[in-house]
Amino acid sequence: MSKDKKIFVDRFDKQSYTISIYENEDYITDVAVVHDYHKDKPLLSFNTTLNIDDIGEIIILVKKQQEDVETFGVLLTEFNNEKK
Repeated sequence: MSKDKKIFVDRFDKQSYTISIYENEDYITDVAVVHDYHKDKPLLSFNTTLNIDDIGEIIILVKKQQEDVETFGVLLTEFNNEKK
C-alpha cells in the first residue's frame, strides 16, 4: 500500500461498519461493509473491484477491529472512527 493511501473504518452502526479508501486526493467511500461485527466471524461484502493488496489490507483491518471489539466493545470502534 502506498504511503498516500489510507484504508479505514468510515461509518458504523450497531450491526455493521463501512470501510473506505483515501488515496492522494481521491476519497472512495464504502468499498466494503462488515456485517455483524459483534460475532466471532463477521461477514464482509465488497462494493467495488479492488486489487489483491487492498483486499489483504482490508482483511487485516477487519481482524484488528475484531480484536478490539472483543476486548473493548463498540466504544473503541467509535473512537477509531473519530481519529480518522
